[in-house]
Amino acid sequence: MDMPDSPRGWAVCSTRRVPARAGMTLVETIVSLMLACLLLGTIYIGVTRATEGSMMTAQRVAAFGLCSDRYEQMRGGDFSAITASNYPTATVTLTYLGGLTRQPITGTISNTIAVLAAPSRRQVQVFVGWNFRGRAFSEYVSGVIVDRASTISVIGSLSGTVVLNPSTSAPAVFAITLPDSTQIGLANLVSGFSYSGDATHVRYKAGGSGVQTSLLLNFQPYPMSNAKQWDMDSSSMTVALQQNASSGKWSLTIDGIDTVISCQ
Repeated sequence: MDMPDSPRGWAVCSTRRVPARAGMTLVETIVSLMLACLLLGTIYIGVTRATEGSMMTAQRVAAFGLCSDRYEQMRGGDFSAITASNYPTATVTLTYLGGLTRQPITGTISNTIAVLAAPSRRQVQVFVGWNFRGRAFSEYVSGVIVDRASTISVIGSLSGTVVLNPSTSAPAVFAITLPDSTQIGLANLVSGFSYSGDATHVRYKAGGSGVQTSLLLNFQPYPMSNAKQWDMDSSSMTVALQQNASSGKWSLTIDGIDTVISCQ
């Protein structure tokens, strides 16, 4: 039987009420605040470390520049004036802290000067030391300054390799001075010893009557007699010392910029 089509007809409906939330609970609020504090703390630590790193870089660059300036003053001035009295220990300003007060960060510049002979030279090290936030820091520049007026010498870019003992016996004279003033000498020429790194001075006398032309000065062959003593000085020089296992001969590779070469 058909259902009547009228307002009185059958109808079925269902409703479901969802309770509305009034807001965050106390526990949720506390957890949110803790997470926010952790996030802000992480951001603060990151910004602080980045700022401190930038300040340290600025201080080190300034200190190295002060060392280089004094070293270049020594090189460019009168050789006899390279003394402790003419270049005394002094207080210097590296940089300034930020803010309205711009407090200066100061340090101390000092140097050591050692007198070397044959040819007349000065072994120089210039230091700048300072303290920042309870920690001590330092930078330095070192090198050998040659009295060019007292010896016949040439200067230029030097590269190549020489044989220290063409006759396989030990060289008559041999020494390498490192930037920290330590030396590699004849006693170090033992089986298996080698060195590769920075140097400020090289001295050698190979012995014999031969002439080596394997070193280049300003990209041109520079003859070097084995019977003469050679001195090479540069504040920017690297060397490599090694022994050939089969022949027993020692070779020295030199690469230097603004190198002073003199001989006796």
